[in-house]
Amino acid sequence: PFAKVITSPVACTNLVYNGQALRLVSEGVAEGGEMQYALGDSQKATEAFQARVPSAVNAGTYYVWYRVKADEYHRDSSPVLVSEIKVAKADTVLNAPSTQMSVASTYDTISKVGLPVGWSWSTADRDKAIEYGKETVATAVYSGEDVANYKDSALSLEISISWSTCPHPAGRTQVRDAKKETCTQNGYTGNTYCLDCGALLENGQEIAAKHTRAAAVSENTIPASCEVDGSYDEVIYCAVCGEELQRVEKTITATGHKWGDWKVKIPQTETEDGLEERVCKNDPTHKETRKITRQQSAQDDPNTKDPNAKDPDVKDPDVKDPDTKDSGADGPNTDDPGQESADSKKDSIPAKKDSILEDESAKAVYTVVSSEGEEPSVAYKAPLDASQKTVTVPADVTINGVVYKVTRIEEGAFKNNKAVETISIGEGVTVIGDYAFAGCRSLKKIIIPSSTVKIGKFAFKGMNKLRSIIVKSRKLKDKNVSKQAFKGVGKKVTIKVPKNLKAKYRKMFRKKGLSKKVKIK
Repeated sequence: PFAKVITSPVACTNLVYNGQALRLVSEGVAEGGEMQYALGDSQKATEAFQARVPSAVNAGTYYVWYRVKADEYHRDSSPVLVSEIKVAKADTVLNAPSTQMSVASTYDTISKVGLPVGWSWSTADRDKAIEYGKETVATAVYSGEDVANYKDSALSLEISISWSTCPHPAGRTQVRDAKKETCTQNGYTGNTYCLDCGALLENGQEIAAKHTRAAAVSENTIPASCEVDGSYDEVIYCAVCGEELQRVEKTITATGHKWGDWKVKIPQTETEDGLEERVCKNDPTHKETRKITRQQSAQDDPNTKDPNAKDPDVKDPDVKDPDTKDSGADGPNTDDPGQESADSKKDSIPAKKDSILEDESAKAVYTVVSSEGEEPSVAYKAPLDASQKTVTVPADVTINGVVYKVTRIEEGAFKNNKAVETISIGEGVTVIGDYAFAGCRSLKKIIIPSSTVKIGKFAFKGMNKLRSIIVKSRKLKDKNVSKQAFKGVGKKVTIKVPKNLKAKYRKMFRKKGLSKKVKIK
């Protein structure tokens, strides 16, 4: 069976806008289910049915439909329209000012007399003078947010204004129209009115928008190594909106080496120096070597004579003269393996600082930058063959049996090289010198490795075909990048940097001469 309506909802009458929600119908009673209501038009319900009785705030015509939502033993009843329900417009604005005002003598024109929110003086009356002993009539016009809910006759009022002797006693004032400032919008202290006469006693002041600073946090931390300072960004955000307010780069001082004990790598002999090494406890890749002076035998000392030694002028018949040729099986052995080993060890001694070395296999010239006792290292000086199109700056190079780490690219290493198209820079290169790649007109792409900490001036200037610079290094700091490091980089170049360093590097590179038209990703 269908659920039944026992008592039908009845339309409420004499409804007039008062700024509050007004119930549109009385509550009905149902049997076999729940009474539900919905707003709609004269033909059907256009909103969802619900158990709450509909209400309305604004003036207008409304249509309320109802039905019974059946329980499990019945069927829903059909929707029924109550009737047309009207909420009439109000005759008077809710916060309408009094039609008679007495103001202090300081208010000499209508424009200075305050009105409630939404009201303003008509343009024609704003400049009217208020004189002592006379009433000045002016028209106030209402244009508040709910203006559509009032009759036209309510939207303007003629008000008589005269001076009074109101003392505006303390404690009888009220601040109105105050507004709290936010992170992005100014606030307002509010206007002060007299509660007795309604006069505007004091205009408020604008309060500048301001952020709430949260505690500083650390970002983009690059730990310090033994030799190179680290860094981090000290960032302050707004605790309310999250906007970044301040970012300052801070330095983490290099830790310095913490050396372990010296350990022998190559023992010394009577004829050859030895070598010992110690390793940094902070970073095992940092090592130092030093020479162990060879052992001096008695026969090496010209002041010591072996009592068993024979007179060199007296020949032993059983000993053959090494200068005498002998074609027999017992002749002298010219392929002495001991002598070859000694020559090989002599070749393995690192070259002195500032020595120039050539590597035919890599077709490159290097300058030794390490001092005696330091880990052997070199700087890439120039390619041997200026016509090479592909050049590799290796992480290390072996020359004369010595392994040298390649730690830098010298000033002008590839300057005005018109042939090279591709350059691969090995991990371990920490310094790119001044004008390193300047004028390489055919070079299209450069990858700066993660080990790089310093870039010289005009390093990439005048590279017509360069389209991409990929910066893998997270260690670049303002003080180690020349002011003109990126001066002259073409506008068609795109620079790719570590994602979380994009803002920092963009600011730094622009400061170092990079055009604003160059894209940084």
